[in-house]
Amino acid sequence: MDSFWDIWHRDYLAALRERQQIPHRRKRSTTKTPKEGDIVLMADDKLPRGQWPLGVLMKICYGQAMSQDQLLSERAQDDS
Repeated sequence: MDSFWDIWHRDYLAALRERQQIPHRRKRSTTKTPKEGDIVLMADDKLPRGQWPLGVLMKICYGQAMSQDQLLSERAQDDS
Protein backbone atom coordinates (compact mmCIF):
# COMPACT_ATOMS: atom_id res chain seq x y z
CA MET A 1 0.00 0.00 0.00
CA ASP A 2 2.86 2.39 0.77
CA SER A 3 4.31 1.74 -2.66
CA PHE A 4 1.01 2.65 -4.33
CA TRP A 5 0.74 5.84 -2.29
CA ASP A 6 4.29 6.89 -3.16
CA ILE A 7 3.76 6.37 -6.89
CA TRP A 8 0.35 8.09 -6.86
CA HIS A 9 1.64 11.02 -4.83
CA ARG A 10 4.73 11.47 -7.00
CA ASP A 11 3.26 10.94 -10.49
CA TYR A 12 -0.45 11.74 -10.41
CA LEU A 13 -0.31 14.83 -8.23
CA ALA A 14 2.68 16.15 -10.19
CA ALA A 15 0.73 15.70 -13.44
CA LEU A 16 -2.25 17.60 -12.02
CA ARG A 17 0.00 20.41 -10.84
CA GLU A 18 1.64 20.73 -14.28
CA ARG A 19 -1.72 20.72 -16.07
CA GLN A 20 -3.07 23.48 -13.81
CA GLN A 21 -0.05 25.71 -14.44
CA ILE A 22 -0.25 25.68 -18.25
CA PRO A 23 -3.17 28.17 -18.63
CA HIS A 24 -1.44 30.65 -16.33
CA ARG A 25 1.48 31.02 -18.70
CA ARG A 26 -0.68 32.85 -21.23
CA LYS A 27 -0.81 36.62 -21.32
CA ARG A 28 -3.71 38.23 -19.51
CA SER A 29 -3.89 41.13 -21.93
CA THR A 30 -4.12 41.59 -25.66
CA THR A 31 -2.71 43.98 -28.22
CA LYS A 32 -5.93 43.88 -30.25
CA THR A 33 -6.98 47.39 -31.27
CA PRO A 34 -10.64 48.09 -30.47
CA LYS A 35 -12.92 48.93 -33.38
CA GLU A 36 -16.45 50.22 -33.77
CA GLY A 37 -19.06 47.56 -33.10
CA ASP A 38 -16.91 45.65 -30.58
CA ILE A 39 -18.52 44.48 -27.33
CA VAL A 40 -16.75 46.10 -24.35
CA LEU A 41 -16.97 46.18 -20.56
CA MET A 42 -18.15 49.54 -19.26
CA ALA A 43 -16.20 50.36 -16.09
CA ASP A 44 -18.28 51.52 -13.13
CA ASP A 45 -16.48 52.50 -9.92
CA LYS A 46 -19.63 51.77 -7.91
CA LEU A 47 -19.80 48.11 -8.99
CA PRO A 48 -17.43 45.15 -8.65
CA ARG A 49 -15.78 44.28 -11.97
CA GLY A 50 -17.84 41.11 -12.32
CA GLN A 51 -21.01 43.23 -12.47
CA TRP A 52 -19.86 45.85 -15.00
CA PRO A 53 -22.37 46.16 -17.84
CA LEU A 54 -21.54 45.31 -21.45
CA GLY A 55 -21.59 47.99 -24.11
CA VAL A 56 -21.18 48.30 -27.87
CA LEU A 57 -18.36 50.52 -29.11
CA MET A 58 -20.05 53.25 -31.16
CA LYS A 59 -17.23 55.70 -31.93
CA ILE A 60 -13.49 56.03 -31.34
CA CYS A 61 -12.12 59.55 -30.92
CA TYR A 62 -8.36 59.34 -31.54
CA GLY A 63 -6.20 61.54 -29.33
CA GLN A 64 -2.51 62.45 -29.25
CA ALA A 65 -1.54 58.97 -28.10
CA MET A 66 -3.28 55.65 -28.60
CA SER A 67 -3.47 55.19 -24.82
CA GLN A 68 -5.48 58.41 -24.51
CA ASP A 69 -8.20 57.45 -26.96
CA GLN A 70 -11.75 58.11 -25.92
CA LEU A 71 -14.09 55.22 -26.52
CA LEU A 72 -17.75 56.12 -26.78
CA SER A 73 -20.13 53.25 -26.17
CA GLU A 74 -23.72 52.59 -25.28
CA ARG A 75 -25.08 49.84 -23.09
CA ALA A 76 -25.80 46.59 -24.86
CA GLN A 77 -29.44 45.57 -24.86
CA ASP A 78 -30.15 42.73 -22.44
CA ASP A 79 -31.96 40.08 -24.48
CA SER A 80 -32.92 38.01 -21.43
